[in-house]
Amino acid sequence: MKVICYVLASLLTPLLLRAQVVAARSAGASQVVQNQSLNHTISFVVNGSIDDVGLPASVVFAYKTLKNGKYTEVSDTVVVVKGKFRYANNVTEPVSCVAYLIKQTDEEDLEPKTSEFSVLWPDGAKFYLDKGEINIKGKTMATSVISGSATQQEAELLKKLFDPYEAKNKAFERTFKEHADAESALSDEAFEQLPRTMALRKQSNALYLEKYQIYRDFFKSYPNSYVALALVRMHISRPSSSAFALELYNNLGDRVKNSVEGKRLKKMVDQRSAISLGQIAPDFSQTDQNGKSFSLSSLRGKYVLVDFWASWCGPCREENPIVKRAYEQFHTRNFEIVGISLDNKKEAWLGAIEKDGLPWIHVSDLRGWENQIAVKYQVKAVPQNWLLDPSGKIIAVNLRGKDLATKLAEVLK
Repeated sequence: MKVICYVLASLLTPLLLRAQVVAARSAGASQVVQNQSLNHTISFVVNGSIDDVGLPASVVFAYKTLKNGKYTEVSDTVVVVKGKFRYANNVTEPVSCVAYLIKQTDEEDLEPKTSEFSVLWPDGAKFYLDKGEINIKGKTMATSVISGSATQQEAELLKKLFDPYEAKNKAFERTFKEHADAESALSDEAFEQLPRTMALRKQSNALYLEKYQIYRDFFKSYPNSYVALALVRMHISRPSSSAFALELYNNLGDRVKNSVEGKRLKKMVDQRSAISLGQIAPDFSQTDQNGKSFSLSSLRGKYVLVDFWASWCGPCREENPIVKRAYEQFHTRNFEIVGISLDNKKEAWLGAIEKDGLPWIHVSDLRGWENQIAVKYQVKAVPQNWLLDPSGKIIAVNLRGKDLATKLAEVLK
């Protein structure tokens, strides 16, 4: 599985973790460090009891809440006293939270560290903040039992529904990897023609259908759950599952549809539907690597891969040789590629094109994540791509590795 470069940084970097501990120490007798003052409607209290602490420690609560239709990041710290902690605040709606237990140590070989002390990489738990009391109890945060949140109970139920599927999927991934390793000497096309490969592809499709059915069953039982709302948000961010996200959204209950997050997601669903399978890809114009204006519509009549990447994106650069082989194999058969770079430095963009030897069309407005084509296609991570047929209709999304050559071989017979 390829790593994807995300625009959003992780919630807690080592520096932030260190800063939170410093803030906790500076707070003295204060049990809660409140970083945000927000307008809220749901009050909650988190009571924690962790056995395996041993060292001076703090708990950092990191989550996002909506304010005036926009997400606001919250990162609050509480001090652990004799293995116990308490955190009280408000949120606009039930929201997913990550709580990290940060232990202080004097050992010199641990990172991150300052001249005064070091911080062990934190032990964390993920759960939903919701109305009322939430209790965390266990030997560690990661193994703790969390109770009291109705939304959290729904999330745990969904996990239990998924456990059998996860076991089967992990077993399938091991089987497929063993098969791929054993046949690594074959070309992509020859590999895909193997009876064993075709049987495994069918098994993979069956697993996808099983996964989607679990979601559907959950929605039938809990249409007004904020966990269901989170599932829509997760799928709408993935071009390959945007049609499924629309189906899920339509099965939400009115209570969550009319929530602030529900209304925001409705806009995302409508926007994503315009770039989903079966739709005509939105046209665009931008300056190419030679300084000339280029329009996607000029390639009507060809199969086109619209490929988003960047010079600084490691997974993109790793994928480039695979894309290049597909281009060399299928370019003379009515296939073209348009690379859209999310770079903001021209030298880096052009240098990567030259170094990787990418002979196809490249465009960029050098605005990074604000690239106007990326905004139109809702690109939040790279690499991403859309495959268009000669009429401009989207026929595949996010083809990676062997999947790109396989799909091109299928349509360019």
